[in-house]
Formats: sequence, C-alpha cells, structure tokens
Amino acid sequence: MLTHRSSYGKRCLYFILPVVTGVVILLLLLGGMHQTESVLAAPVQAVRADQIAAGQVITIGVQADLSGGAQFAGWRQLNAAQMAVAAVNQAGGLDIGGTPYTVTLVYADSQCNPTQAITAAQTLLDLGVVAVLGDTCSGATLAIEPIYAAEGIPMVSASATGPDVTEQGYTNTFRVITRDDTWTTRLASTSVNLYGMQSAAIIEMDGFWGNWASEAFSNTFTSLSGTITSRHTLTSTAAFTDVLTQIQAEGAHSIYFPYTDGSAAGLLARIAHDLGMTDTPLAWYSMDGDSSQLAPFEDAAGEGADMNFVMFNMRGIADMPGYADFNAAYQAEGFPNFGDEAQSVGALAYDAANIILDAIDRADSTDPQDIRDKIASTHNYEGVVGTYTGFDDKGDVVPQWGDILRRLNGEWLSQKPDSNTLPVFDFTRTDDFVGEELAPAWTWTNMDAEHWSLSDKPGYLRILLQPEQGVSMLLRPVPQGDFELQTSLIFTPTANFQFAGLMLYQDISNTLSLGRAFCGFGYPFCAGGDGVYFDHIEDDTMVGDNFAMRAQGPGTVYLRLIRQGNRYTAYVSGDGAEWWLVGQHVTGAGVQFTHMGLVTRGAVQEEPGIPADFDLFRSSAGFLSRMLPIVVK
Repeated sequence: MLTHRSSYGKRCLYFILPVVTGVVILLLLLGGMHQTESVLAAPVQAVRADQIAAGQVITIGVQADLSGGAQFAGWRQLNAAQMAVAAVNQAGGLDIGGTPYTVTLVYADSQCNPTQAITAAQTLLDLGVVAVLGDTCSGATLAIEPIYAAEGIPMVSASATGPDVTEQGYTNTFRVITRDDTWTTRLASTSVNLYGMQSAAIIEMDGFWGNWASEAFSNTFTSLSGTITSRHTLTSTAAFTDVLTQIQAEGAHSIYFPYTDGSAAGLLARIAHDLGMTDTPLAWYSMDGDSSQLAPFEDAAGEGADMNFVMFNMRGIADMPGYADFNAAYQAEGFPNFGDEAQSVGALAYDAANIILDAIDRADSTDPQDIRDKIASTHNYEGVVGTYTGFDDKGDVVPQWGDILRRLNGEWLSQKPDSNTLPVFDFTRTDDFVGEELAPAWTWTNMDAEHWSLSDKPGYLRILLQPEQGVSMLLRPVPQGDFELQTSLIFTPTANFQFAGLMLYQDISNTLSLGRAFCGFGYPFCAGGDGVYFDHIEDDTMVGDNFAMRAQGPGTVYLRLIRQGNRYTAYVSGDGAEWWLVGQHVTGAGVQFTHMGLVTRGAVQEEPGIPADFDLFRSSAGFLSRMLPIVVK
C-alpha cells in the first residue's frame, strides 16, 4: 500500500520487527509541534492530563513509527493527524454537551517494535487519550490491542494490514486500510465461483516478501474445491518458459503470480501467449495500489497483455478524489519530517483522524465507549481516499480499497466497478411491458403469437422457449452514436444453449448478444450450467471470447450493454445497483448494427414452454456524460 519502494519498508507492515535496543519515546503536545498560522490561528497550550477531565480539552493520541524502518510512514501519519486536529480547533473545536472543547493531540514513537509499542501505549494512556490513531505496523498493533482494549480506548490504524489485526476479537480495533488477504482471496473465490475455473498453478519469485499471498490464494481456492496443479518458486525469470510449458501440460485454468515487478509479470504473460495458452489467464497480484506498473506490464507482454487480470490491494492516489487538494495543503504546511508529499499513508491517516473526530462529535461525549460506538457506526463518510461506507463487525473498513482489473482490447477495466463511475446516459426509450399491446416500433422475427404474452405475467413480456425453436428476436431501430441498453429478466435455463437476453443486430450473420444461458460444459467455453454469456458473431464467425460467467443464483438478472464507438462493453447485476464486468467486444469496420432488442433461443429440452420473463427494456438516445472507468497506458 505504500509508495515507498524498499522491501524493508514494505515488510515492516506485515511482520513484527526485531526488538530495538535504546528505546526512545517522543512525546509532544500539538502546541509544541511545527505549525503555520494559516492552519492554526493560535497555538494549543500544553495541559496536564488531569485537566482533561475538567472538560476544557479532549485528548487523542497518535502512536506511530517515528524513528524505525517505517518512519517514512509514521511521520506522514502524524503530520496528517496534526492537520485534522488543527482544522477542527480553527473552526472552534468540538461542542460536547454544550461545553466547548479544544482537541489536544499527543503522540508517542513505537518504532514499529512490539516492546516499544507497549511502552508508547502506556504513555498515551497516562496522558488521558480517549482514542488513538495507530499503530503504523501490524506487529506493533497486535502488541497494543489488549492494552487499549482493557481500558476501553478505541484505536484506528491507517496502515496495519496484517489479517490477524482484526481477528483477535477486540471490538475497539478499527482500520481504514485494506487487509492483506482481501484481494488475493477475492481473486481465488471469483476464479471458481464466477468464472468456473477449477484449477490453477502458482508461480513465485524466490525471496520475495509477498509470497505469503500464495498461501492465502491456495487455501481459498482449494476450500472451494479448486485444485492447485503445481507451485513453483523461481530464482530467475529465465525459467518462465520451462515452467509454463509444464503448467500447460497440466491443463491449469489460470496462473497466480504475486510480484511487484510489472515487467516480470508482463514477460510471463507474453511467454504464455506465445505458447498458445490463450485460455489460461495470468492472475497477477501487484501487491500495491500503484497503477504505474501497468505500463511496464504492457510493454513486456506485447500481444499477450489482453485477457489477463491484475489485483491492487490499495486505491492509488490518482483515484483518490480528495488527494490533490489534501496533498497541496500538506505540502504547504512545510513539515520538517517527510513533508514533501503526503502519499497514501498520509491520506489514510488524515481520514482516520477525521473519522475519530467525527465520532467524538456525533457521540457528544468524552466517554471512550461512546466514541468507540460512533466509530463503529460510521456511515458514508466522505474522506480523501473516497467514501467510507463503514466498518464490518471485525473493524475492517468497508469498502476494502483496491480492485481487480482485466485487460480487454488494450484497456484495463474494473471487474466490479464503483457504480458511481460507470457511464451515465439519458434513457429516452423505456418499455416496461405494461398493457395489452407492444409499442409499434417493435418487430418480431421467428415468433408466433402463441408463444409470447403480455398478460400471462402482468407487467412482463413472457416468451416461451420452444424445443429446437432457434433464435427469436424482438427488435427496434438503434439510436445514433454511443448508447446504452438495459433489461431485467427472470429466466432459469435448464438445457444446453437455452438463451435469453439483449441483442444488437445487423443481419443474422452479424450480431452481439448478451444474456443468460445454459451450457453444461466446463471452462473455458462454458460456465458449467446456468451462466451469463456475451457472444460476438461477425460474418457468421464467432469473434473473440464469449466471457462465460456463472449465474449468481436464481431469480432476476440485470443486463447492461454500452456502446462507445466500436467498443461494446457488457455488465451483469443481481440487483441493478452493483454491476460486474462481463466482457468487451470490438466490431470490425463493416459492422453497423441497425436494430436492438431482445432475443431468445430454444434448445433440445425435455419440456416445452420454458418462460423468459422480461420486466423492462430501455435504451438511451446517445447522450453520454461520463466515460467508462478505465486505466489507459
């Protein structure tokens, strides 16, 4: 999650550091710290801990590494916390129970050392803190959790990513950063549950600090009945060809590769492509939130870049909506220690401090338990990093910052994009299928009146799929320019190749269809049963992938198809609010779709009349106000 590139600096957030002799504690009140008058109109005076109880000030603490291997993070966290407290005091402080309070900030150096962290925690407790921002490292955080829990003091970490931090059962521990195992386990689960992949191989680089992630991936993958065909630890990228040849012979469905070097990941993708492993995507865990590694990946991968996945376990600063303004203010402060740039650690710490301050304000209390309860109930807090939905019952932040991207046609697309970042169209044509007749613009192809109805299920267009019926279409003219189509339907296919969904149509030899279908075969061509498929037919030939995905349960499915130029991007949803990427097709110069609409296809089925119930169909008139969330080289 850090932009600092040394492996030692990264490791310190995952592992307990050796005990450092010569313990030093730095403790300072905000009034004695560096400040500028532009942020703080008047300095906050130092006070004794016993004055806090008198109701004049309320004290929060920062526990961070200020002299150890992660001080590059710790100082930025302290600096950011200063800014948050100064802003509150400049605005008049906090009104608690009708009494004005000045917020005092105290801090202590943990050195990211468990022993020193315990001493630092006791120092802060002696100064009467009601909440703590910290610690910087996971090992130090684990050491102090029971100390703060015993006193009922809530603590919010901005950088402790170790999974164990929120697995100890302490209800006063929170963190605003993603836990280490979130995205590798999500990739494992989506590989099996979404794409129907049943096997995977793992490639690691010898001595890499992040190889722990392979175990997390393997454990999740195998718990879902997947098989790890082989696991390889390599000392050099020169071994890629031999190892990939072995994996190809094993028939693995994907390759898991945790490594920070985009060039190495790209080389692996290129060699796999050159070996013909086009149905064996690379699942590259970049171990970071820095999208700058995408360019080296693409350069090294060449034609082998497409169809592969990359995971980020942090939101990059370029994607943080408030970072630019926050970083400018941070730099203007002129902090003497690491004041050059806030980086992600500073942004997260600023948000953590403000979440604590917001909780105190909402609690209208100085009682740490009341403050803890309000931290736990945080909802839709707008921070520098983004919108904090809240915390789960373990204290982990929601959402877990990060993403899984897939490269399609030269673009990186989010596997599960933030709904607020998807394109926004004006829907000027909506048919909710209420009434006794279809709108005049609709035209049937290969359908008789006995097998469709607007009255069998009022408010729905019901189409009854017939054995070996072939393709039936309900079409109308497409809008000009870019547009979006959406439909929702209830359909549970039970026999191979039954299909219902959206269609774009030029002629029967040139179509795009996105829908729910049944295909009993396995990966990579089918989802092993009920699934979602995105097919591209051009000149009577299947073009590209069909992007087979398993349906996520029975009931209504929502389908969304977006045109931007000659790119058509498909999404699916179970509720119409959270969308999953299905895939993207690019059409050739000779394809000009003239019609759009709904499509069904019967199959060899034991019973006639399988219903597909369409709830609505809507399309835009070509107005687009926001582009797709893509990362472009």
